[in-house]
Amino acid sequence: MDIKIDFSLCTRCGRCDSVCVADIFRANVGGIPLLQEQNVKNCTHCGQCAAVCPAAAITLDGVAPETLQPVVDAPLSEIQRDMLFSGRRSIRNYKTDAVPQELLARALELASNAPTAHHVRDVCWTIINGREKLASLLSQAADVLENSGKPQYAGLIHSVRAGQDPIFLGAPCLILVHCDPWLWGEADCSIAASHMELALHSLGLGTCWSGMLVNAARIDRKAGVPLNKIGDGRSWRSTVIDAALHPSSLSSLNLSIPEGHRLYAALLTGYPAFEYARIPQRTPAEVTWL
Repeated sequence: MDIKIDFSLCTRCGRCDSVCVADIFRANVGGIPLLQEQNVKNCTHCGQCAAVCPAAAITLDGVAPETLQPVVDAPLSEIQRDMLFSGRRSIRNYKTDAVPQELLARALELASNAPTAHHVRDVCWTIINGREKLASLLSQAADVLENSGKPQYAGLIHSVRAGQDPIFLGAPCLILVHCDPWLWGEADCSIAASHMELALHSLGLGTCWSGMLVNAARIDRKAGVPLNKIGDGRSWRSTVIDAALHPSSLSSLNLSIPEGHRLYAALLTGYPAFEYARIPQRTPAEVTWL
């Protein structure tokens, strides 16, 4: 970790000292921020010091401050803000158009600005882009179920063999969000996925959260029930994803998810087949004002 202060540029405003959660900066009697060497090891690399400095006097991790993207005062209009948040829908019908990788890369760039619960940048992504790839994944999952010989899977297997897509809903792209299992892993991945969803929406792509993928990936294979014990039964959708995306099966399906990672969020994405004309009414938020 490397922090440098250009004192010829420093205005002694004290902002770096105020925003640093690791107490790395401390102003002397003259207002000059001095590095507290004993605390430097606690740096979370959040970048707030370099971002808040009005004089571009702080270099963090070798990144020159003048190379950082400047913040532009460009507030959204009322209608733009409404459409970004209220105009988003869960999309379950998709066009056949492929999703350009450049759009996904741009959405990832935007989503990487998502906050985390405890100053750890631990979120990882696996993106399966292409109808052929998802069709192959669905077919592999059906094979796993068929080979199990269990009769309860017959209906699902028949649907898949008949060319239906009851799992991926015709979406051309599947985004998996995962990390090492730890206290804040689920929160970090969920926050990142929410940012990803809004980023994709702003780029003209629709999304649908696939909670059943995540729940099924937590199936206790021995007990045969979800580890989080949500619900008493398991839908036929969950059973196929249980076979396909349970950690013990991830490597066999070539999803490139590192061993030991846990799947915390999954998004289907693609171009919406329909344009929505209105925003549906929602129940007002239940809130306690103090």
